[in-house]
Amino acid sequence: MTGERPGHTTRGLIEVDTEACVGSATCVGIASDVFSIGAGGKAVVNPRGHLDEGVQDVQGVQDAIDGCPVTAIRWRSADPSGAAR
Repeated sequence: MTGERPGHTTRGLIEVDTEACVGSATCVGIASDVFSIGAGGKAVVNPRGHLDEGVQDVQGVQDAIDGCPVTAIRWRSADPSGAAR
């Protein structure tokens, strides 16, 4: 499931608020299989780096969420409306 809202990149159950992201790459350092820095210098969820594709490092994703200096990464609910949990 890939969804896009203005200012956000979302893949599966992980969302990056690209308006809040400052491009520190902390998430990439913690979970490079899930996150990368996109062309705009902001964090993005890798095309195969979402839970629907079998990411095994759930703790790494949580560590990246916890380590984000501007809290731009969050878990999303499976709710089709896109409401974060």
